[in-house]
Amino acid sequence: MSKPISTALLALVLFTVTFAVNLQTPFKRVSLLRLPIFPTDTWVFGIAMALAWSTTGMIIAVVPLMLKLPNFDSWIGMVVFLAIFMGFLCQPLARRMSNISALGIGFVLIPCGFLVLLTGTLTQSIVLILLGTAITRAASYGFTYLSSLFEFSSRAPDNLAQTSAGMFIYAYIGFSFPVIASGILADNFGLLTAMGIFSFIQIVITLITVSLWRKHTFSKTLKLPGHYNMYRLENGVSINAAY
Repeated sequence: MSKPISTALLALVLFTVTFAVNLQTPFKRVSLLRLPIFPTDTWVFGIAMALAWSTTGMIIAVVPLMLKLPNFDSWIGMVVFLAIFMGFLCQPLARRMSNISALGIGFVLIPCGFLVLLTGTLTQSIVLILLGTAITRAASYGFTYLSSLFEFSSRAPDNLAQTSAGMFIYAYIGFSFPVIASGILADNFGLLTAMGIFSFIQIVITLITVSLWRKHTFSKTLKLPGHYNMYRLENGVSINAAY
């Protein structure tokens, strides 16, 4: 028997077996249109994703303009490498951490990275531009991304597709609207002014979000019965409370 004929017969057998198995599998009706799910207490992770991806959008819009400066065009390959692989390189470290710890690191890296990028833009320093790109991407596709994805998924494990859709709604809102607004500001007041306003708003939203998150976590922990909790106040004094 020739090789093409034997290959065709093997493919036919595999198709027949697969079809027979599928016939024995109970049919489950699934709606073609399913709304995203936003699990309880994931809002802080959603806002973190919005902040991270808004920074990504700004970098995508700004860095190509910076590379048009004299003697900067040779760094395009390095920028692409940092933009794609920096978050990927940080993901193994983020997997070893708790979602809360990884999220906290992301909240620090996002505004700091963009400030470094803004400084590099002001001083026309390619080193700072590359460093700022690396720092922000470490959060956008590393610490913030994985912590948010794991948190959303763990709170609704039976609806992974819908919870992932909920997380990416936060992400793409951050990716689109702030960049559009910054573009309008850049057209009217200049690129550096738009970047400065974006950085200021980003820092304010980050501080407000972290503050609300801490208060929410603190008040929620107070309601847990039957154990001792230690709280560290702003002045460094620790309190042991039994419930």
